[in-house]
Amino acid sequence: MEVVAVVPARGGSKGIPRKNLAVLGGHTLTALAVRCARRAGIERVLVSTDDREIAAAGQAAGGEVPALRPAALSGDGARSVDAVLHVLGAAGAQPDAVAVLQPTSPFRRAADLREAVALLAARPEADAVISVTRLEEPHPEKAKRIDGGWLRPYLPGAASERPRQELPAAWRLNGVLYLVRRAEIAERHTLVPTAALPLVLPAERSLNIDQPLDLLLAELLLERGLASLEAG
Repeated sequence: MEVVAVVPARGGSKGIPRKNLAVLGGHTLTALAVRCARRAGIERVLVSTDDREIAAAGQAAGGEVPALRPAALSGDGARSVDAVLHVLGAAGAQPDAVAVLQPTSPFRRAADLREAVALLAARPEADAVISVTRLEEPHPEKAKRIDGGWLRPYLPGAASERPRQELPAAWRLNGVLYLVRRAEIAERHTLVPTAALPLVLPAERSLNIDQPLDLLLAELLLERGLASLEAG
C-alpha cells in the first residue's frame, strides 16, 4: 500500500503566533512532523503551507513543498481536507492512502504511523485509521447545556450523577494521526470516514499544542522524562 504523508502547517495562528515554527527540543514542530514520517518509512512527505519560512523548515527536514498554499485555504476557517487535496494535486500524488500529521502533536512516534499503516493494509473494509485517546474528564455523560435559563443534560438521558468509574469508556480524536484512503478524501471530502478504525494512544503522546500553556507543558514533559521526541 502506497502512503504519502501530508503535514498541514499554515503560517497564521492566534493562540501561539507562527505556532508551526515553535521550537521543542531543538526542532521546529513542522520539522518534527516531517522527520517522524520519514522515520516511519514514508518516502514522500508533503508540507502544505502558505509560509515560506515554514516551507524552508519542512524542506530542511526532508519534506517536499510542491506549491505554496493559496490564501483561500489558509484562513482560520480553512478545512484541513481542502489543504490536503490542494497539496496532493500540486504534487501529482495519487497514493492509496494519506497520512495527515499535524505539527501540533510533537510526541507522535514513527511506530504509531507504522502500526496504523499495517492496520489499514490488513483491513480492506476500513477507510481510515484515526488516533484517539481516552476521554477522562469531563465525560460526555457529565456535559450540560443551558436551555431557556435551565440546566439540562447535553446528551438526552445522560446519567450525569453516576460515578465516572461506572460510565462507559469514551474516546476523543487527539489529532495525532489521520490515515485515510485517498478515495475517501477525494470523493467524500473527509478525513473522518464512517468506517474508521481507532489507534489508541496514551495521554502523554496525545498532547496538542494550541496555546502557550500547551507548549510549556510539552517542555515540562520533556524535562521530566515523561515524554520523548523522535527527532533523528
